[in-house]
Parts: sequence; C-alpha cells; structure tokens
Amino acid sequence: PYGNHVVFRSALGFSDLHVKLGGELPGLDLAGYWFKALLTDEVLPVCVGKLTYVEEKEKLPIEVVTLTPTLNYPNLAVVFEQSDWTEQESLLDHYHFSLYTLLAGLLNPSDAKPNNHIWVPLFNEDGNLRYRLVDVDNEQNFQAAVVEQDRKIKVEAKSIFYCFDFLHRPLHPRVAELFMHIQPYSFLQRWLKLLVGVDEGLQELFKNHIQYLLDKPDNKKTTIPILL
Repeated sequence: PYGNHVVFRSALGFSDLHVKLGGELPGLDLAGYWFKALLTDEVLPVCVGKLTYVEEKEKLPIEVVTLTPTLNYPNLAVVFEQSDWTEQESLLDHYHFSLYTLLAGLLNPSDAKPNNHIWVPLFNEDGNLRYRLVDVDNEQNFQAAVVEQDRKIKVEAKSIFYCFDFLHRPLHPRVAELFMHIQPYSFLQRWLKLLVGVDEGLQELFKNHIQYLLDKPDNKKTTIPILL
C-alpha cells in the first residue's frame, strides 16, 4: 500500500521472491546493494538481480524487473502505525543501527523513508531478541550532500536513521573498528570491478532475450554506467 510501483510475490518450490516492475535506476540499486555487502561483509537480503526486456509484439516500452528475496516481516511504516514506537525503538540492535547509520552517511540516499525499510528480527551477540532495519530500495543512493536552492546552500540528508533517539548513543565498538580499517582506494577498486562483473554476467544471462537492445549504440550496458 505504500509503494509507487507494481510489486507481486512469486513463489515456486523453495524460491520466494518479490518482483518489482518499473524501477527507476536499476544500476544504482545494484551498486548500492554491493557497496553495502562488500563494506560490511554481510550478504544482505535485498536486490539479487534485474532483467530488462521489451515486448516487441505488443510494442510495449522497455521495462525493468527487480527480483528481491521475500522478507516476510512488516515495513517500518506499519510498525510506526501499529505499535508504541518508544518501546519498539529500545529493541533496535546497537551494532546494526550503528552500521547502517554510517552507511546512510556514505551513500546519502534521498528516499530512505520508513516504508523502504523492513523491520527484521535477530538474536544479537548476547542472545537477546533485537531488530534491524533492512533497506529494500537502493535506487536513490549517491545523491548530492550539499545543494543550492533559491540561492541558498542547504544540506541534503534524507534518511530515517537520522530521526531516531537511538542516534544519541555512541557507535558500536565493532562498527568503529570496521570503518577505521577501511582502505578507501582499495575498497572502491573492488567495488567497481565487481560491478563490471555483475553487469557482464547479466548481459550474458539475458543475451538471447535482449540482444537487439544491447546492440543499440546508446545502450551498450544494462547496468554500467550507473550515473555516479
């Protein structure tokens, strides 16, 4: 009920996927996913693949399909509406909240609103039930942090993570250590090389279906360049 796109669930055997039609920036979505996965060494349960197709017979426009593993948990907008948020916020996992808050600063999303985050339970390192927020929409990452509007300079920071009282807590020690040991140049090289591989893999996988599209001089790549 909170989305701007057609999304339906597809289950077959042990596979359970959500299929989203008409994503705006599929390259950025994949880029944001792999940025987070590489930086955190976590396989995040978000975007796993995309398919671009054109239905020539009906002359339909190019469409993008995003395949995402189903997360059978409520999104944050529902949690806000149906529960006492003060009590729920106390159940946030300290490690993951610290981690994703720093990622929000690095990726600077412009669409990180409540309904783009899933409220996912986990048992923390002490064995206590806690929750983390999993971002399921990475298309609006890598936005300008400072913009000029009406001849005034303003900061653009649009993430739900900046709105929690939990933000007043110090960073989790393991998150601080993780970020202090990052080698930026080396990390960016790994990330960009991985995106090239992902793009080439998608082209090979779907070449029989969209070869005529790939042959167009203005659309040689399905994912890269990704508008960074």
